[in-house]
Amino acid sequence: AQLALLQLDKALATYREAVAATPRKPDRLVAEAVDALAAPLPLDYRVAAQSRMALILAAQGKNAEAQSEIELAVNRNPFDPYGLATMVFLGIMQESVTSDDYIDRALTLCGRADKKDDKLPGLASGWALFVYGAQRLSKSRYEEALKALDEAIKYDPVLRAPASVLAGRALMATGLRTKAQRRFLEAATAERAQPGTKLLGERAGKVNTNTIGVFERNALALLARNPYHARAHLLRGRARLAADKAEGALQDVSKACELNPVLREAFLTRALMHLGELPPTLRNVNQGGNDVQTAMGLEGPVSQGKLYYAQALWKWSQGELKPTLETLERCLAQDENFAKAYELQAKVYEQLNDKDKAARARERFEQLSKGS
Repeated sequence: AQLALLQLDKALATYREAVAATPRKPDRLVAEAVDALAAPLPLDYRVAAQSRMALILAAQGKNAEAQSEIELAVNRNPFDPYGLATMVFLGIMQESVTSDDYIDRALTLCGRADKKDDKLPGLASGWALFVYGAQRLSKSRYEEALKALDEAIKYDPVLRAPASVLAGRALMATGLRTKAQRRFLEAATAERAQPGTKLLGERAGKVNTNTIGVFERNALALLARNPYHARAHLLRGRARLAADKAEGALQDVSKACELNPVLREAFLTRALMHLGELPPTLRNVNQGGNDVQTAMGLEGPVSQGKLYYAQALWKWSQGELKPTLETLERCLAQDENFAKAYELQAKVYEQLNDKDKAARARERFEQLSKGS
């Protein structure tokens, strides 16, 4: 009976159609999965695993393999809402057309599942509602998108970060900028609170060319669960820069800025990259200046000393030597051990032909560099 079902068209939706199409009555296992009057089965772990694998492949940019994996999952069990919703979500991520029927069926199946006192169907419902919200957003149905995304968070709080990013986009599209900023900040807070994000942040400053592979796999795990994870892109960008993968680093940090336009750290990081950390061929000084101004106008936890340092770099790139020194003084007032500030200070004093101050600043820079 199961084989007969799998050979039928994917759009099979009811138990009566299954019975009519098979020479004998399906056993109880199959009947419970499709009968509108029977209690549904819990989440199919096989389908969930294949769906996760498809999302991982998509996060790696292997779109064809991702599509094959999710098609296998849906063929295995055409009545599992998690697989059906994932099929739609991959279509949204890849900007390809996926039939509305898939998400409609997923939501219908979840509606039956939630009649049981079982948390697993609730998680499937959260995922299906999140995907429905993403689909409504892609079709510019903003009000419907917002309602579905908020419902998704109620079912599964783990979806707060990605759902808040999409809600922010929907609000921006309707001109509600202040409300959108609140949702983007909510997404950033939720991302920071995730244990995987904290671990990634702790490891980001210790990455080198030998350990970058392990770090990137850790980041990939976060992005597979949440492709809108701005902080994962930001941290991977910092790690890639430390491992001399400058081009990939810039792409990641730029993606973080795109995903969450109020993530202050991302704009500050990109500013520092364009104003000195990137190879000269990749730098865009004007972009760096714009990012400094954006970071100055946003709220969020960043090093104030680093923010002044970025501002000083921008002024120095424009030939404003005395304003550069004044800004560096503000930087050092925030952090008297900011080594790079002394290095820039030495360069400015050399340009001003003040050799004594240049030498003292250079000496202080070298002391701090050895200490670090």
